[in-house]
Amino acid sequence: MENCRIGWSSTSTSATHTYVVFAGDADSLVHNASCNLASQARKAPRKRGVYVIKYKNGSYYVGKSKNMHRRMHRHAAKGKLSNVKSIRYHERSKGSLRKLEQGLYNRYKCYGGATLTNKIRPSRRYAHC
Repeated sequence: MENCRIGWSSTSTSATHTYVVFAGDADSLVHNASCNLASQARKAPRKRGVYVIKYKNGSYYVGKSKNMHRRMHRHAAKGKLSNVKSIRYHERSKGSLRKLEQGLYNRYKCYGGATLTNKIRPSRRYAHC
């Protein structure tokens, strides 16, 4: 490997590593996708937004995050992703995540009568029930 300089720049979380490898004139972006999340959680975008987790027992959890994928890793570490039936993601690049979260909370809890596993109401400011 003549004229080869190798180095890297890294960004990582506990399970995911993204880095640039410099080799000669070609730089490569490498992503070590060692993501061990369940299939629905693995699809979480690395963007800000609100998500709704539906559990097999019919209950829901509504949450918000600046990085939904990272939040799914935190939920998995706490055991909150066991018995998940589906997860819906609502990306929001601008605007209030609290307002969107409360709107979804109202949709499921107030108007739909669903059982939510949230320990606290997302925001009393935007509550309508």
